Amino acid sequence: MSIKTLKKRIALVAVSTLTAGVLSVVSAPVANAGALAGTTYNWGSAAGSNPYTSATSGFCSQNDTTDTLVIRYPSTLSNSGVKLAETTDNQLKSTEYAYFTATGAGYFSDPAADSAAAADEQAIDKSADEKTLTFGVTTGTQTTASDLPTTVTWKPTAAGTTTINLYTVAISTGEATLLETFTLVAGTGCTAGEYSPTYSGSAIRTASTALTATTYDDGDDAAGVSVENGVGVSYLGLWLRDGLGDAVTDTASYLNVNATGGCTVSGTVTDLSSTSTSIVVTSGITNKVIKLFTAGAAANNCTVTASYNGVVVATKTVVFKGDAASVVGVLMDYAIGDASTTAGFYNVLDATGARIAGVTSAVAVDLTGSMIGAAISFAASTGSSTAAVVTIDPVGTSAFRGAGTFKIRVTNNAGAFITSPAINMLVSGSADKYTLALDKASYSPGQIVTVTIGAKDSSGRIIPDGTALAAAASALAFTLAGSTALGSAPAFGDTSENGVWTYKYIAGTITGDWAANLGLSGIVTDTAKQATYSIKSSSTEVTNAEVFIS
Repeated sequence: MSIKTLKKRIALVAVSTLTAGVLSVVSAPVANAGALAGTTYNWGSAAGSNPYTSATSGFCSQNDTTDTLVIRYPSTLSNSGVKLAETTDNQLKSTEYAYFTATGAGYFSDPAADSAAAADEQAIDKSADEKTLTFGVTTGTQTTASDLPTTVTWKPTAAGTTTINLYTVAISTGEATLLETFTLVAGTGCTAGEYSPTYSGSAIRTASTALTATTYDDGDDAAGVSVENGVGVSYLGLWLRDGLGDAVTDTASYLNVNATGGCTVSGTVTDLSSTSTSIVVTSGITNKVIKLFTAGAAANNCTVTASYNGVVVATKTVVFKGDAASVVGVLMDYAIGDASTTAGFYNVLDATGARIAGVTSAVAVDLTGSMIGAAISFAASTGSSTAAVVTIDPVGTSAFRGAGTFKIRVTNNAGAFITSPAINMLVSGSADKYTLALDKASYSPGQIVTVTIGAKDSSGRIIPDGTALAAAASALAFTLAGSTALGSAPAFGDTSENGVWTYKYIAGTITGDWAANLGLSGIVTDTAKQATYSIKSSSTEVTNAEVFIS
């Protein structure tokens, strides 16, 4: 089939399908199951390249994920044109064709002819307004090289936004599929040396470490936005770059930094204090670290604003918390085993009750009973109520089982000891005996039945919190006749709390005497259990005996 014939076929199909109302275009990019992938092309200078760098005159920014490119207009880059470079070989079938179409100020230049064999020659057609390029194969399906051009060049003729869409069309139906959308923004910005937010960033930090090309945009202020260690010091890191990703002009430029809310600032990170709420920095601007203070480690909410040559480049809120005033155990397990155990958490609080992070001075003091000799360690405190872990490793012998206590002590910034109330603990062994109980002996239909399974070690102490009900499903046998589970029935992986496992059931409508039965074959020192109960109601209810008679 000649190129002319293919073009005529494409034109005729397009007209006929439009007349019949068949031609449809998918409104959002989707994958082409037959041939082309969603990342078939990227903005680039050559096939497969990550195309432009700041060394390319006129390049501002590129994002392969969104297929968006920003360039300066006019520039060397805009004059020569920007390219969509093919990143994978794209095969077209003789039953389809593809086209690029653009909206915006500019035109497509003629792409290079396909290098494939003549028998599989690529059909190329450019519209009169030079905003649409159409491609197809004359015969067969290319399998050894690309049937779409290696690069497609768009030359902008004015500042503005160009949108380029890539479609494939089934010749038999005229149905078009949108494969990918590319956006080119040509603007007068991104002048060398002038501030641009594209590659610039800022972050509140707990240390004076400067930002870098890999940390300036990590968006992680969490460590510093709440200065929770009560030392009354924080840092604002700035990374100021132009639209090309290079450092902003440092000469004849200035950085103005202001703080409100009871804080002061300094441009020298080694300063131990400052009385200034506003400073001007005239050197080292491009990668500056500003030190923030709050008087006497007072609790303050401060706002710091930095401006480069009058343009605001950072506004941050810093929460300075007060010095440590109290320490408490949180969600502490009461009963633990002989092995090292994550037993709970602790919080260090200032005078307002706010949690303070970064405290590393916690130690266990005043140990009694089973806690004597135990290794108790603490993670650094955090701003979360359940993140600063308390780990307890008891001595591990029966002689050190039983009740015990300890306290948590931290040292505040004034050098004073802050000690928690005594925390009660119990070290116990594995299950030796178990029990089964119901909360009542009799229920009405529809009432809640509470089932409690308990276990104790050989000394009668409750088993460690977090003990699994059984080692495997085969080691657990439980039934409760006459009632249905409200939620989950007992499962082998369920864990204990305060020595028990608790479940809820709903009493059924059939009155009579019933029983719950429990067997835990893994506890070889005890036998199966049964708990009986009855369901009683008015004479209109069906009885258990009547069910058997019928």
